Amino acid sequence: MAALQPQALLVVTDTTQGMEFGIDAHVWTLGAKFEGLHSISEGLHLLTFAPGGVAGREGVFIDCVAGGVHRQRWDVHNECLDGASVLTDAQRESLEAAARAGALTLAPYPQNHARVWAAVASSIDVATLQRCNLRLDEAFGPGGIDGERGEREPRWTPVDRDAMRRRRGDVDATSFHGPDASSRLAATAAPSILMKELALAFVVFLSLGSLEALKQWQRLVRLFCACDGLMAAEPLLFQRLASLLTAQLALAPEDFFRDALGRDEDVLRAALLDFFANAADKPMLATAADGLLAFAQERFGLWAGHASASALVAARAHETGDDGAQEIDLRRFVRPGEDLQMCAARLIEAGGEGYGE
Repeated sequence: MAALQPQALLVVTDTTQGMEFGIDAHVWTLGAKFEGLHSISEGLHLLTFAPGGVAGREGVFIDCVAGGVHRQRWDVHNECLDGASVLTDAQRESLEAAARAGALTLAPYPQNHARVWAAVASSIDVATLQRCNLRLDEAFGPGGIDGERGEREPRWTPVDRDAMRRRRGDVDATSFHGPDASSRLAATAAPSILMKELALAFVVFLSLGSLEALKQWQRLVRLFCACDGLMAAEPLLFQRLASLLTAQLALAPEDFFRDALGRDEDVLRAALLDFFANAADKPMLATAADGLLAFAQERFGLWAGHASASALVAARAHETGDDGAQEIDLRRFVRPGEDLQMCAARLIEAGGEGYGE
């Protein structure tokens, strides 16, 4: 891999002492002399801010050019970053000269963090931001609570039960809403586009603490991991998914699967099991599945004692029987007066997504 080139400068003017400022999920409380950052890698970065730690975090995506200078100004009246003004050549040269001369108090970009950020965010591009209602140099919030929406916040691709039902069209309901989610994903958007949105949702969750972004990330992870047919057709895409999930979960705390998120935890745990079950028997994905399992074992203590993803899948099949795992899952959704077959038929007709909602 080519070495990263940390060449860009970020100059931030008019900041207030004590305000919270961050870049790429690293956060500081600013002192009186802070004027920006140096040694920033080329590409997209996510700045975060909160005035005095009182208000919730907001974010701004910026696009740094190698050797360039990016400027943001703290708008005291509106309490947000403003990067709309374009630097003239003379202004840029002046800032560069001041930085080289040591006239600006610039902090270094967090040491060794460039590769970490690249691992979780390198696939995100400007087109992805635009699809999700975000713009470069425009501040945005984490997303509304209880369905409330503002103008300056992400808009995620609907992947809920009702959205999938609308997309089904003339496709047979049983196959469309069955265990293999390939048709559902293909009916939603190109897999490569949704993979970029998955990456964006995670960094917005990580940086802004957005519950809405967390839920979108979980939904997309679950959707991808259930795509048995697509895994066979596009193994390289799912090798990238395994690498991305490993990089993302490396930033999660060790008690992530024991925290108080409850049902949300189960969604992600079930998604990973789907990935192992669907990938373990595919030669081009077995190594990726084994690597993801080994990481989950070491980081979170999950599924200890299994030497490979295929061994884990075989052990679960032996414990429950060939169809036992699916029956245990269905029992959670059986209503009074229903048997398992009736429950399955109702869930299929409802759109299948009820398993995780």
